Amino acid sequence: DSKLIKPNTFETLIPHYNLRSETNTYANIRKIIYPTKGTSEFEFEKITGNLGEAGFKEYCRIKTRQDKTDNKAYNKLIFSYENEMSGYPKYKSPNELPNDFKHKTIVTDSNAIQSIYTFNNNHLLEKLERKENGERLLSESTREYDNYTKQPLRIINKSYNKSTGKFIKKVEDFKYEDKGYG
Repeated sequence: DSKLIKPNTFETLIPHYNLRSETNTYANIRKIIYPTKGTSEFEFEKITGNLGEAGFKEYCRIKTRQDKTDNKAYNKLIFSYENEMSGYPKYKSPNELPNDFKHKTIVTDSNAIQSIYTFNNNHLLEKLERKENGERLLSESTREYDNYTKQPLRIINKSYNKSTGKFIKKVEDFKYEDKGYG
């Protein structure tokens, strides 16, 4: 006899934002309940972002996520941010961000390991740093992109020795076929 497995169930938070006279509604998952009764839980925060000439929007971004079994939390991640990705409120349009504009997402796990994602004005990942207790650098990855195609040209990965602070470096260079891109 095979047993029927009940599918996962979801609880959602449904925010919306107004774009001129139109409303755009979307859902954020707050909780996933697995057949084992374990859960994955998510918490969001509402923020404001630019829509250029269309005005602004309110949207949600993640604050925390964690798994739970028997009311014990595992795999907790805490998210924090530096600069809103559209440049709000300093810049009027997300399409006209200055070249030196950066925004970051910082993810801290339950072992105090931080992953710091730094994005450029085109929202491409420029740097990923992993730090222990927000201080000791464990690894670093930097990326350079083609200005036109936005494809990576070079990725430099450094893995640091915890004791000495010295690192091993790996450099990857990319070359693409020119199929009429320029």
